[in-house]
Parts: sequence; structure tokens; C-alpha cells
Amino acid sequence: MNKINFCIVTPICFRLDRVRRSRDAVEGNAWPRSETGYAGTRLDDEAKLAQIADEYFEQRLRFFPLSATEDVGDPRFEGALEIDIAPMHRGEQAALFGKILSRVRALDRNQLSKNDRVTYDVLTYDVVERLDGLKFPHHLLPIHQMESVPVKLAQ
Repeated sequence: MNKINFCIVTPICFRLDRVRRSRDAVEGNAWPRSETGYAGTRLDDEAKLAQIADEYFEQRLRFFPLSATEDVGDPRFEGALEIDIAPMHRGEQAALFGKILSRVRALDRNQLSKNDRVTYDVLTYDVVERLDGLKFPHHLLPIHQMESVPVKLAQ
């Protein structure tokens, strides 16, 4: 899957997983959400992965409010604009992505269900891609023809 499609699919995958877990909670099938859960069981790692994915999804919305409004339709971030060329913003992104990656890699992928392995793989791929993307100094080229704040605002 190419990078453009993946960037569109990732928020949708996390959003669908959240909808599934919300439906399960309403139906009384909610899994434990605490860090302890049922220690040493598959359920424990799945609950931790769900918690990590939720946290990552929420933090990405906060880092990229335009995407939150435009791609996800979350009204909480309307009127906010990220300054993604600021060194502090880039440093906070790197810290978040590094923390999420270490937490995900601490889980035993083999103990996860088939669906949660997909979440694990997508989450890992997305975080690694974003960490790699921070290595390129695109913040020094804030305006280009494909994607920039002026282009987004004009759309």
C-alpha cells in the first residue's frame, strides 16, 4: 500500500476499532482497560494494545487539528492550527512516537488475536513511518505544491 493511501486508511482503522470496542462495551463485552488487566493473558496484551491505539489516535488529533477536522470530522479541533514547522512541535512528535513505539514493541505480538495483530502491525508501521519522516527536514520547505497550510486552506 502506498504512503498516501496508508495515511488515509490509518485513522479509519483506528476509528473502526474504537467503534467496535464501543459497541462491545454497550453489549457488555468490554475488555479490561487497566494496565494490570488479567496479568499474563492474551486479553491483557490486547487491552494494552487497545489503550495504546486510543492514546495514539487522540494524540495525533491534537498534533494535527486540521487532519482531525478534515479527515476524521472531529469538531473538537475546529479553529486550531498546528505549527508543524516549529522545533518544539517536531520534538513533541518524536517523543510521542518513540514512546508509543516502545510500548507497542513491549507487547507479545504472537499472543494477540488475528485482528489485534493487524492493529499492532498498522500502528507499528505508522509510528515508524512518522519517526522516519521527522528525519527529513520538510519543515524547512513549508510551502510546496502538494501539501501545505495554504493549499489546505484553499481547498
